[in-house]
Amino acid sequence: STSGCPLGVESAVIDGQVLCHNCRSSISSYADGKILCFAENSSDAKYKFVSNEVPSCDSAPSEPSFPTPPTNGIVCKASTSGCPLGVESAVIDGQVLCHNCRSSISSYADGKILCFAENSSDAKYKFVSNEVPSCDSA
Repeated sequence: STSGCPLGVESAVIDGQVLCHNCRSSISSYADGKILCFAENSSDAKYKFVSNEVPSCDSAPSEPSFPTPPTNGIVCKASTSGCPLGVESAVIDGQVLCHNCRSSISSYADGKILCFAENSSDAKYKFVSNEVPSCDSA
């Protein structure tokens, strides 16, 4: 936000940016330009964001809506204004992606993206990297 964070909303300086956040347990810079946020003191409440892709609080997109808890894996290409607030982001194969791969997201063999929505092999989803839709049209 250009005028600071709203009253009662925590702030932190990460990689030279002032960020408003709800990372109640901790927020820190993480390997390779990522931000690591713990909303609670639990590994289940861990969120990762791409530092230079964090949207402005004033103009963050509101769509698409990502269900919580995830009912399936969702991956889409970030809009020019970034991912909706609270939606994790990652750079895979040079693309900025918004996702709900709560356990992990990674590049997989032959141009695929592997997404684990939960820490379980039952929650494994695969996407073709160059066929991931734009979040604007998802």
